[in-house]
Amino acid sequence: EVLRMEHITTVIDEVPIVKNARFNVFDREIVGLIGINNSGKTALLQSVTGHLPCSSGRILYRDQPLAVSDPSQARQKGIYYISSRSGLIENFTVAENMFLIKEAKASFLLRRKVQTKRAKAVLEIFPGGIAHDALVRTLTNRKRILVEMARAVSHNASLIILDGVMDELAEA
Repeated sequence: EVLRMEHITTVIDEVPIVKNARFNVFDREIVGLIGINNSGKTALLQSVTGHLPCSSGRILYRDQPLAVSDPSQARQKGIYYISSRSGLIENFTVAENMFLIKEAKASFLLRRKVQTKRAKAVLEIFPGGIAHDALVRTLTNRKRILVEMARAVSHNASLIILDGVMDELAEA
């Protein structure tokens, strides 16, 4: 089991957004969370990544209690959150964006040659022919999301949360 959420309650400004939710994700599983607008789907997902704190309940990640207070802590544990709001830097290339987080964490810059080779290898598994040297500002929303997914894969993410991106991914 990758993720277990038990009795999750999230309150914002004294208003309960999520009440007593339960959610499980198993290894190599693709899970969809469906609900009407404003039903708490995003709040539930953001409680895993530190975007939004839980008021009560328990989150287990790989059978260990998960307590993250911000998205960077979640990424360090292999949990990536991708939404329709891009987290990429517009004036950087695809490859630079893919390895930016890892480089900052490791306190060194990957040589451009190694970065290029790794970016090309990961991008090959994604559709759309995204060039490693393309500037992010030139990409469609769909391709930006795919780059964020490629970044998560290149960092060996064990849990990738896609929130509100299905319309963009469905673009032809």
